[in-house]
Amino acid sequence: MRGALIFGRDMLATWRVIEKAANFREPTAVRDTRRLSPIGKQMANGLQEVLLELSRRLRLTDEELLHQSFALLTSLLARFNDAWISPHHETTKNLRRFIDSAWQKKDDPRQWNSRLDPTRFLTLEAALDEFEDAVEIVPPPAPAPAPRVAPKAKVPPVPTKEEKEEKVQR
Repeated sequence: MRGALIFGRDMLATWRVIEKAANFREPTAVRDTRRLSPIGKQMANGLQEVLLELSRRLRLTDEELLHQSFALLTSLLARFNDAWISPHHETTKNLRRFIDSAWQKKDDPRQWNSRLDPTRFLTLEAALDEFEDAVEIVPPPAPAPAPRVAPKAKVPPVPTKEEKEEKVQR
């Protein structure tokens, strides 16, 4: 089982190479490195089932298998994010429920139902947050009250020496 998980991670690392090889008859299909070709989309949809199965394996008790499963799961989520593909709703729902149940019991170590440490939970939660399209609507700030400024007084110009003398003579 451990070997299969490591092999899966190695295969996932060569995702683009395999996609280009599958598209050898249509070289224009893989020009844009960020978008998937039609065959690449089929490959990604085939990995949706693997992602769902890996989400179920997070309750393993064998440390090594859990580590390899978690590494493959996070690698898959990263590849999906790079390719702009969202995991199925059922998969994200399972993972969210798993994370929420673990965080609810974090205060009592005896009830912690997973061998994943909190750092890995945060990593998994961050990977899932990348797929959320949540837009926080922030109300506009209240208009600031206008500062009270005394009206400017009209100051007469300062008369020159000659103007003063003329005024005195009048």
